Amino acid sequence: MEYKLVETQSELDAYLQEIKKCDYIAVDTEFIRSTTYYPRPSLVQICFKPQFAILIDCVRIPNLEPLLDIIYDPNIIKVFHAARQDLEIFYYKRHNLPKNIFDTQLAVMLLNFPKDISYEKMVKALLNVDVDKSQTHSDWLKRPLSAKQLQYAANDVFYLYEIYPIIIKLLEKHKHGHWLENLFAPLMDANTYENRNAKDIAKLSHDFSPEILSLIYNILIWREDMAKRLDIPRNNVIDMDIIKEIAKNLPLNYQALKKIVGNKFKEEYLEHIFSIISAEDTLPFSIEKTPSLNKDQVAIYNLFKILLQHVAAEQKVNEYLIANNEELIDFILHGENSHARFLQGWRFEVFGNLAVDFLNAKKAIKIQDGKVVLE
Repeated sequence: MEYKLVETQSELDAYLQEIKKCDYIAVDTEFIRSTTYYPRPSLVQICFKPQFAILIDCVRIPNLEPLLDIIYDPNIIKVFHAARQDLEIFYYKRHNLPKNIFDTQLAVMLLNFPKDISYEKMVKALLNVDVDKSQTHSDWLKRPLSAKQLQYAANDVFYLYEIYPIIIKLLEKHKHGHWLENLFAPLMDANTYENRNAKDIAKLSHDFSPEILSLIYNILIWREDMAKRLDIPRNNVIDMDIIKEIAKNLPLNYQALKKIVGNKFKEEYLEHIFSIISAEDTLPFSIEKTPSLNKDQVAIYNLFKILLQHVAAEQKVNEYLIANNEELIDFILHGENSHARFLQGWRFEVFGNLAVDFLNAKKAIKIQDGKVVLE
């Protein structure tokens, strides 16, 4: 296996001309964001033919637009493993998302691999190769990069390139190929990369009233704006634990606020936060709390979990791909009016139709010969 470190624009342009002709490429990135809001890319690795990869030095090459044209080419399949953070880099560059993405971490769940399986475990399972991950947390912005770093970066796409056709063949063998449709849709949703404040609020929804949640949301919006403008991590503006303390204590004057936060950040930040607390009108924010189930509904939920596990085992797929806990709860509460994914597409074929029949007492679960069966 060979790799080439690409450090000049002319070299990059020459390789990209060759890559334009490919049906698929394996892609990975190395980046640092410990001291910044935006990820700072160091390398983009591309394997576009067997046992050969290029490692594109993002620090030394000034113009990466031709590379982005390849990433955004809808005619080339871009194969990633755990693509979200990689795609975030490209999203910030062009403020939209590339098409024709294939994420092996998601795809192998259709082959009953564990949720969030690591790259090294997937490679071991499919190729029986041990991948060295010792350079994961090294300094990728320091130059020159070491031979160990470069080999590590190349390995992340060498095996990915080999694994892609293996996964496709296995999915076809198990007749799961058409299940790839919409599997990667969440990766193509801008909210995956933009709507972080709502996710933070969702974690607090059971701890605070709607009015306090609105106040927290306003602080989070201000924090996000400051972090972007200064290109620093969110917690470097104001830590989430401090925001929760403010929400719990609701300081009525500037000195009370200062006492809560101490001397942990700039005076001007305090003024901004106090103006948010003091505002008569706050940005309205509403969030749907996960509803609680009563005793009978909990029992029904447990039966649906058994049904889901039975179907997933039968189909030899990871159950998370068919339905998650929130969807089961929503289905129990709203029946066929639920927004659960398993009421559409292939998920309905394998589970949704059974779930509807089970809810309407047209199907039953029983134990026969030591196994769960449906009748």
